[in-house]
Amino acid sequence: MASKIKVDQIQTIDGSGTIALQNQLSGMTSASMPSGSVVKDSYTTYSTVDSTTSTTAAASGIVTTITPTSASNKMIINLNIATWRNQTATGVRLWLYRDVGGAGFSNFLLWDYYGGYGSDGSSDSHDRSSIQLQDTTYDSTSAVTYKVYFALSHGSGTVTLNQNSSSSSIYVQEIKA
Repeated sequence: MASKIKVDQIQTIDGSGTIALQNQLSGMTSASMPSGSVVKDSYTTYSTVDSTTSTTAAASGIVTTITPTSASNKMIINLNIATWRNQTATGVRLWLYRDVGGAGFSNFLLWDYYGGYGSDGSSDSHDRSSIQLQDTTYDSTSAVTYKVYFALSHGSGTVTLNQNSSSSSIYVQEIKA
């Protein structure tokens, strides 16, 4: 049998005031939450190794999907990506692509053009690229999918995500406008 505590007010510890409850907690929806509240989130950690020798953007497995509760809210996106380049590669380029409602992925942001940069012939480089950004342009309540793309900055060599048992992550929060 479940226990219940029934009260209509909570008094502050110093006795200076009370909080009237009157159904304030029951029926709480994202629409009734105050502006600035996190109403939904989506988080993915990815530890599979992805590699490329191309200077053309390639999709990685770093992806997450969130279905907004309102087209006017904003998304806060946190990316933390483990990169590696071999000694002949000059750097790693990282993009965030977005798909709204299944319409197809398009470039949302190029945020790191020379991750782990080194001149040709230098040693291998492990690096971590992190960014936090805001998306207010999805304008939909359909599913929004964010995916990281990557490529060799220029020249030749190999660039890799999640080399040597590293992992990368993407975390999206819907914030009430």
